[in-house]
Amino acid sequence: MSSSSTSNLRPAACFELFGAPKAALLTVSMQILTMLLEVAVYFILESKGYFVSNEVFRMVILPVATVYIGGAILAAFGVLTKRKMLITIHTTITMTLMLLTDVLAVSIILLMAIGKRSSYLNELPGHFVNERKFYR
Repeated sequence: MSSSSTSNLRPAACFELFGAPKAALLTVSMQILTMLLEVAVYFILESKGYFVSNEVFRMVILPVATVYIGGAILAAFGVLTKRKMLITIHTTITMTLMLLTDVLAVSIILLMAIGKRSSYLNELPGHFVNERKFYR
């Protein structure tokens, strides 16, 4: 058997079943659905009283979701019109938001580590979330 015939025998992965444009559109639609689900979960938690400072969280959640969904829509138009620049914009937005998320995660870990030693940092989460509800 030649190497080209053996590569055709392996099973296809999920997005290899589709062509590149269809796989890209499916990925973009899954990203939009996921972000809409995250926003819905946030509003459900907010309505149940899990957050003390709703305004602070809304100032973060809604702009990030809008930028992310807007970038995904740009990527969809980029795939449909075959404009690489629109896809690049979405990739840049996604990478920037991932970097922001990583920085926030490391900051939370550092606050948790230092918070045990500082009374102010130990009380800080109580200003944003209802700790009793989260612990229940």
